[in-house]
Amino acid sequence: WTPRYAGAALAWLIGMLTVGTALPHLMRGATLGLPWEWPLLGSSMLALVGGALVFLLGDGPHLPRTSGRIPLSRGLAALGNARFRSVAGGYFGHMWELYAFWTLTPLLVARELDRAGWSGGLLPWLAFAVIAIGALGCIGGGQLSRTRGSAWVAIRALSISGLLCLCYPLLAGLPSWLLLMLLLLWGVMVVADSPQFSALAAAAAPRESIGSSLAVMNAVGYGLTLPAIWITAGLWDTWGVWVSLLLVPGPLLGLWSLGRGGLHRLSTTN
Repeated sequence: WTPRYAGAALAWLIGMLTVGTALPHLMRGATLGLPWEWPLLGSSMLALVGGALVFLLGDGPHLPRTSGRIPLSRGLAALGNARFRSVAGGYFGHMWELYAFWTLTPLLVARELDRAGWSGGLLPWLAFAVIAIGALGCIGGGQLSRTRGSAWVAIRALSISGLLCLCYPLLAGLPSWLLLMLLLLWGVMVVADSPQFSALAAAAAPRESIGSSLAVMNAVGYGLTLPAIWITAGLWDTWGVWVSLLLVPGPLLGLWSLGRGGLHRLSTTN
């Protein structure tokens, strides 16, 4: 829709995705005392509404025309492009952390509620806040990308979230209210880089196969969320907050990939 400011436009899109991810927690909070099926039903209805809106909106005016179907191999071929491969590596590292953090959010919040002796009824509301606040990170990062560039935003957001992965268990003895503030900061930074990776990948992908290239990148990225969630959630009962250390390799490898591709030297270009 807006190729010149793709980072800013995608920031709004992924910001809304972030709020949508958090909505089931809000629905759970609003339906406490009701059967568990209610928030699930509400989420399903919203998904149907969203699908209808996408169908009615259609494609943007700048989508390049293609001659028929593009084979999957064209999308895989984009990984042969050094710049696209560098961005994809950063995105893969980001995805290793993102959904695992969102999965752990209720567990991390519940730990602090228990330590502070606060009502468990606050859990869905606080879990919603920690995840949904990421929309502000997306939108703020999108605005910064217009002047500083998508690479600048992505590298700094990934660095900060990676640092939080590393430091959070070391700070686990701090007062609960302070750790909840730290979780809110983490919620902002963990997803702020996501729209910028999409913008960078779209700019680096071959024009004739942007859709296939991004589909391959997204498929691999979401595939990586499965082992990350399985490992961290499975070890929570024995490791507790220390499972966040298992998320550190994602940001580290992502930053290495971005640096290897020279994206750390970019500042004012998408």
